[in-house]
Amino acid sequence: MATKNRNGVPEWKARQLQRQQIEQAALTALAQHRERTRRPRRLETLRRAAEGCRDAVQPADSLAAEVVRLMEPRDREADRPAFRRLLLAAEARAPRLLEARDTEGSRIFLRALAPVAALRRHWVRDPESWRAQSHSPCRQFAGLLRHLLATYPVSAVMDRVFLDETDRIQPLWFVHVAQGGNLRTAPGMPVPLTKMMAHCALNAPGDLTFLQAVRWGQVIGTGGSCRLARVVAGSALGTEFSRPRLEEWWGGVFRWLGEQPMLDPEQVVLMLNYLEHRKAADPEFTMKGRSANAVLQLAADRQRALHRHAVCRVFQPSEVAPSEWLHDTPDDARPWSMTEILTLKDLGAEGQAMGHCVFTYAGSIRCRRSSIWSLRQWEEWGPARKLTLEVSNRARKVVQVRGRFNRDPTPEERQVMTTWAAAHNLRVDLD
Repeated sequence: MATKNRNGVPEWKARQLQRQQIEQAALTALAQHRERTRRPRRLETLRRAAEGCRDAVQPADSLAAEVVRLMEPRDREADRPAFRRLLLAAEARAPRLLEARDTEGSRIFLRALAPVAALRRHWVRDPESWRAQSHSPCRQFAGLLRHLLATYPVSAVMDRVFLDETDRIQPLWFVHVAQGGNLRTAPGMPVPLTKMMAHCALNAPGDLTFLQAVRWGQVIGTGGSCRLARVVAGSALGTEFSRPRLEEWWGGVFRWLGEQPMLDPEQVVLMLNYLEHRKAADPEFTMKGRSANAVLQLAADRQRALHRHAVCRVFQPSEVAPSEWLHDTPDDARPWSMTEILTLKDLGAEGQAMGHCVFTYAGSIRCRRSSIWSLRQWEEWGPARKLTLEVSNRARKVVQVRGRFNRDPTPEERQVMTTWAAAHNLRVDLD
């Protein structure tokens, strides 16, 4: 019979536990020793990388190489000391912040440190005194922004001005709001906002981009429903700002939409595309005295007219990626392909086969704001359509993906789509 110690544990079990504790203590001590010896070398490598010293970068050190690329442009030479301070503070107190990646594998918060460094004259505290209060990289970045730039509480929506790579969004707007200003009075804000709109924008759902949050605020602030705000934010208007005068006109459109009773949000995108086309053709066009039924009828007539003339309409390639792409698959798997839609006839066929209203994007494709792509998988009888993608050409990102009858993509389809986007340096932003 096995002997037991005074705690009632068999001797063999007690010896086994003791060996495990000794091994764990040895591993912990070894890890701490490696960290103490590695940390100074790591900090010195990043310091030299921030100064643009390529000699300090090892081929396997992708983080240091990306730091060098970020600071290469000449217009960022003045930002290097501030960027170096941010980089070393983050590495010392929140190294996961620098390694966090988005869906495309890019170090999203490392990139965002560059515009933060450019705002060094607005810092109210030193980066060296910052302490991370969370293990989440997103919360760490939010805490760093508020430590450096904020004297008042700031909505999480404002963090997106550093993360959204869209033209005409200025990181200085975060400083303006964080130091007591109102979003509606932010310098360079192209959208005329009321106090209610600004309030609603700052309280928009957290899954929206900053530009989409502004559109949300415009719709909710004029009495529109949350469902209508979602549709407007997810349309082409949620991908970029227009000229200030045109933005003022769009504000009137949002007020008009909010005043329409029983308006089907599914028809709003069709109406918005028609209104964009009509305003471009007639700068004096207004919404005064127009009913929703009349506008919807005009939008439907225009769509039918486009279908009738679809045979002779050809779009210019977007050049964000090759018009044809074949995904390498194992020999026993069915291959995938990605094709850019370049004619109105093909655009109409895509919408008809997939059961959605992609044909309404003809105007956005013609002015090269967006491009539409079709993901297909080869069957025995030929290619089968699986997904329709909208790509924002200027922002170089996939902003909308829909399967047949507007279903969400399957995990396999999402993986193929992400592979295609990564191969052509496109970001995927489906929020």
